[in-house]
Amino acid sequence: MKQRIIKFRAWDKIEKFMIDMGNLKDIEFVGRSGSRKWEQLEPMQFTGLLDKNGKEIFEGDIMTATDHVKETKNRVVKWTDQNGAYFVISNSATEKIKWDDCLTEDRIQTFGYKVIGSIYENPELLENEKMGV
Repeated sequence: MKQRIIKFRAWDKIEKFMIDMGNLKDIEFVGRSGSRKWEQLEPMQFTGLLDKNGKEIFEGDIMTATDHVKETKNRVVKWTDQNGAYFVISNSATEKIKWDDCLTEDRIQTFGYKVIGSIYENPELLENEKMGV
């Protein structure tokens, strides 16, 4: 069994940029203008998966399906405690989470999922959507 790589990145709420946090060995995080406290960051965990182009997928990423789909919708990668898995959640806040939306290597390849941004760096990709992100 392949062991999953555990690492993080974080959105700097003060300076509005992404920080590579690696595997959290360092307790103090440094932004462009100095140190950051934990509450000034929005941590996002690596899912252990890569998109169709080989880009690492983190929670909070915005993805789109490009293959075998009639209508492409931007979706957000989220962890659900209820199901104990990462899902690509539809942009509609009213749509229920289905196991068909579970993020897996097979689904990434089948539907050609690719990362097109993140909810913090590219919120405009969700502008016309009703998600509570």
